[in-house]
Formats: sequence, structure tokens, C-alpha cells
Amino acid sequence: MNNEKPQISLSSLNETITVSQGFDFHYKHNAEEPVYVFSDKDSDEPTTVNYREFVRACDRVAHFVRPGRSGAIDGQVVGIVLVTDALQYQAILVGVMRAGLVPFPISHRLPPEVIVHLLRITSSHHLITTPTTLPAGLFDGIRQELNQGENGYELQIQEMPALNYIYPKLGNEKASDSFEPYPPPSQIPSPNDIAVFLHSSGSTGLPKAIPQTHKRLCQWAIVGIPELRLNDPRLRYSAIGLPLFHIICFFVCILKPAFHGLSISIFPPVDTASGAQPPIPTPKAILEHAKCTQATGLVTIPVFLQIWGHLKEDVDFLASLEHVIVTGGILSTKTGNALVEAGVNLDSMYGSTEIGPACRFRVQRGREKDWEWSEMTPCIDFEWVSQGDGTYECHVLVSYPISSIKRLILMKLLLT
Repeated sequence: MNNEKPQISLSSLNETITVSQGFDFHYKHNAEEPVYVFSDKDSDEPTTVNYREFVRACDRVAHFVRPGRSGAIDGQVVGIVLVTDALQYQAILVGVMRAGLVPFPISHRLPPEVIVHLLRITSSHHLITTPTTLPAGLFDGIRQELNQGENGYELQIQEMPALNYIYPKLGNEKASDSFEPYPPPSQIPSPNDIAVFLHSSGSTGLPKAIPQTHKRLCQWAIVGIPELRLNDPRLRYSAIGLPLFHIICFFVCILKPAFHGLSISIFPPVDTASGAQPPIPTPKAILEHAKCTQATGLVTIPVFLQIWGHLKEDVDFLASLEHVIVTGGILSTKTGNALVEAGVNLDSMYGSTEIGPACRFRVQRGREKDWEWSEMTPCIDFEWVSQGDGTYECHVLVSYPISSIKRLILMKLLLT
């Protein structure tokens, strides 16, 4: 008798599929497969939220945001300013999409005037938030900022629903459990319709609201093909510690499960509706939860790798993983080389909100010593522009105007 677990079914990937369609495919073909996994303080085994439970959670959010698919017009923007856990955050984002609306996750670290500015420039008149867990004064500051000007700014504010509304059976939902599917759309969105807004960091000025189309999200999802789809068994990446509003978290926590069937390790959920704060992502907590959730890969930022690199136990765990991705900054050559020498399959990933993930995934071992080098993905349209002094700038061409500029400097590399 063959006791091997069957391979997960994967949809064909093209530029016409949406995130909702990606999850619908898994709901139909891979309902029992894990999407998110988190540790359980009462058990040695982690708790799993499968595709069935996650899609149903997203539909509950859609019912909450736009009951019966009525009222709002398809494509309207919904601002999302939350301090909550990853499990609920992703359900809110995808739930808004399933309601035919456009989510705009916004950092809760931004000041009220910047948050309202982002809502205004995207014509968002709907905000989902967590008043009891936001930084002190932020919620009141947003409300005050809305009243500035002669007529103020009209905004419907909804408090995020409770955990037991989104996930009533948390980790134990069965096919037979009561559930009301959200009404399907009357027509499928165009590939060029906006799927989500993401904002830039604001390091060179006010954060910019960057529209991402369904087509662009599919192009982003191509990053990692065929590596991620051919990997057996399926990889489970820890995304613990990644900022939930950020492009890298959207890429890892939503696009990879939707299009590649990967499962993601996260912190346990908390009931933020009652004022509970999500766990703090300390270096120690991140690795502890990655171990408890049986992660086989890790996506992290340089500062954590710098800290883990000083502890042999942590380095040994990193070396046991199939793939470690560093992103969101520059890791020192000394630290990266030391990790590689210790057996860590280290990979650098570069991207930006404006252009998305720019580099290929390199999961297979054998090229670790090239961890500092990146290979551009096929979906990036770029050219090298001579500076006349033996150096070249990499210019990435984008298909939509960003502050009236169509070319963005991605990075400057020295060529000899």
C-alpha cells in the first residue's frame, strides 16, 4: 500500500488569474492543505489553518465589509490600518478583494496626517482599523485630521471584526460546518484592474500609494518558478517578524500560498478586538516559533541574521533549513559569508514597492557562495545606462507613471 501523501494540485499560472481565483482553486482541489501554521501553547503540535478555513474566513470578512456585494462600487479603495496578527490581517486583505474592493494596507507607524493623505489621494472613503490596539493617539489623530479643511473628508470607519467571527472554529473547521459563501462577482476583473494599493517607505519624501494590478501580481508570482513549484516536499516559509503592511509580507504570505501552494509559519493569533496586542517579534521568539511550526524556510531581515549569527544554536537551526532569504536591507559580507560557511543556504532578495520582487529565488543548494549576487526576474524590464566612468546604473522601466517619473533607479552596480 502506498502511504505517500499525494502531491498538491497547482493551477496553471497566467496573467489573467486573480488572487481570489488562486485561493478558489485551492479551496476546490486542496481544501485540507495547510496555508498558515502557528504554535499552540497547549500542544506539542502546531495548529494549522487549511485552505478551506482560510477561504471561508475571507468570505466572512467580505460579508462584513460589503454585505451581499451591494452598496459600494467594484474597485473602491478600502484603507486598512491594523495592529493585529498575520492570520487575521491576511484574511482582511483577501476578504476585501473577494468583496470586489481594493485593499490598501497602511503602516500604523505613520503619523495621522500621512495616513489621511494616503486615503485622500486614493479616494478611499472606507477604513478598517483596530482602535484599541493602535499606538496611543493615532486613532484620535486620524479623526481630527479628517475634520481639517472647509468640509472635512467623509470616511466610513469600521472596527475589525473579532477573531471568533473571522475564524469561529480556529484550526478545526470542517466541510460540514455551517458557512455562507460570499456571492461571486458578476464578471471577472480585467488583468489591468487595480488589485491592491501598497505604499512606499517614504524614505525620500511622503509615502507614495502604488497601484498594483492583477497582471502585476501574477508577474510577481512568477518569481520562484520553477524552483518553488518543483520542490518536494512543499516548502513552509516562516514569515514571522515581517511587517504586515509591507510588500514582502504580501508577496510571501498571500501570493505564495495563492499561486504556489506554500504554507506559511506565523505567530499565534490574538483577539485584538478585546485590546490584546500581537506578539513582539524578538530574534528569540522568531526562531522559537519557526521551530515549533516546523518551518523549512525563513524570510527575514538583516538585523536578525546579524544577531543569530553570534549564537551557534541559532546558526545550526538556520543551516537545517532548506532556504533562508534575507531582504529589506543589506547584510554585511562578513556575516553572510560566515553563515554560508556554517551551512546556511542563504539567498538575497531585492525588490521595491514600485517594481515588486526583482530577483529570482534560488532554492537549490550549490550556489550559496554567490548569496550576494542576484539574477533579475523575467518580468522586470530593465536596461543598463552608462555613467561614462566605467559604472552603469540599472534602470527599471515601469508601465504606469509614478509621480510623473517613468524610470526608477533600482540600484547602482560597479562593472569592470
